[in-house]
Amino acid sequence: MDRLVQVLGKYPAVRFRRDGDSIEVPPATPDGFHVSVSTENGSRVVHYEGWHEEFDNDDDALNCFMIGLTPTVRMKVTRRGDCDHKWSVEILEGDRWESSGTVALLLFPFWRRKKTVTLQNRWLEAPEPSPEK
Repeated sequence: MDRLVQVLGKYPAVRFRRDGDSIEVPPATPDGFHVSVSTENGSRVVHYEGWHEEFDNDDDALNCFMIGLTPTVRMKVTRRGDCDHKWSVEILEGDRWESSGTVALLLFPFWRRKKTVTLQNRWLEAPEPSPEK
């Protein structure tokens, strides 16, 4: 976690909160999403709101956390009424959005009206693509 705090320290505009073995960054705008990482059973777990992925490698967890702060990642959240129940992460690959995974609740109010919203963070600018040689 200390390494992530050092990296985040390079971006003074990014607000974050550390609580023991977890770090959370709130959304930068109303159409953004929370990004957090915590240590659970010796692994790092990165969360984008309700979506999560577990990592054994600290570098992979750090990369997943940091890319969640850029506009190269977006999340489609499916709601039924006021209940968020499905989170799908997409990553920008060239000029196309590629699915990276979905997490969903098994129990939700399926009888309520379905609505899907797209959330995207803009804390950090996306890295510039490398020129092709």
